[in-house]
Amino acid sequence: MAVTLLGEIARGAQEGTRNIERHFLVLLDSGNYGKWGAALAATGLPKKGNQHPTKTTFTASDVCAREHLASHPQIAEVVAVYGPKPGCDMAERATAPWSDDWTWNIRGQRYEVYDGLCYDTVAAEFGVNCNSAGDVFEPPVPRILSRELIVLTKSYEASGFATYPLSLYRGCVNDDAVTILGRSSAAEGYNFLCVDIIISKGFWLDPTTSTLKAYVTCTYEIEYDPRADGYAIKQLSIGFREKNATTGKLTPILAPLLTGQTTRHPITHPYRLQASGAAYSDEQQTDPDNAYYLSPRLFQNTAEFADLNLPEAE
Repeated sequence: MAVTLLGEIARGAQEGTRNIERHFLVLLDSGNYGKWGAALAATGLPKKGNQHPTKTTFTASDVCAREHLASHPQIAEVVAVYGPKPGCDMAERATAPWSDDWTWNIRGQRYEVYDGLCYDTVAAEFGVNCNSAGDVFEPPVPRILSRELIVLTKSYEASGFATYPLSLYRGCVNDDAVTILGRSSAAEGYNFLCVDIIISKGFWLDPTTSTLKAYVTCTYEIEYDPRADGYAIKQLSIGFREKNATTGKLTPILAPLLTGQTTRHPITHPYRLQASGAAYSDEQQTDPDNAYYLSPRLFQNTAEFADLNLPEAE
């Protein structure tokens, strides 16, 4: 059976040619007219798994035979489809993936904040959402704020690259002075939050040595809150129970007696608490300056973000 190369078609152009089709015509023996499968046995045709004759990074993933023209049953058409070698997802690259610079994008994302339950000079710095009397709205009305989500991507040579330490950053806020893409945070500024670090592994065929080399690609998702305290938001200490100074136990806070009452009942709205855990007196509750603020971090885990070696400038 005679074999003739019709031509070659390249399909796809992202990161180089992703698939190549080579088309052949096969003149069948007289006893095999119309038997297209018989054409695959012809000498000179590629087999599945064979390397492309000129593109050494491609192998034949499929070879099939079909009718060429209905009026010519003695001729079969054979199509060999070539793709990158298995495990080599960047076969057409001339340079190593880890030689590329950082890529990044920044977008805003909305979130809601429910502020403390009273207004004073400390709370005013945080823009507490209160009514004209200085009390929060009931039910509470959230403030709608926005912060940036910074997504950075970089590839590294897999040899000697340790992925485990990176996983420890997930859910952490920074406690060191660091700058990322022109956005800065002082020591214990808590302005950056590591939402996630996505790590994937790939292989690159080095065209100079024809060897597969492993690499990892890391995508860092970092939130940036530029407010003075970042993720260390001050929270007004309030509650329905107070700490007993003698026993240390929590006891319900009782409301003042109203006209005609003989028994005090538990309060129906939270009272402001002192640093000791005791409630301010009924008279003190009317003064918005009587307030104690906690300073918990919204995320308890911290890390030194400078060790990630993220780009400082855009």
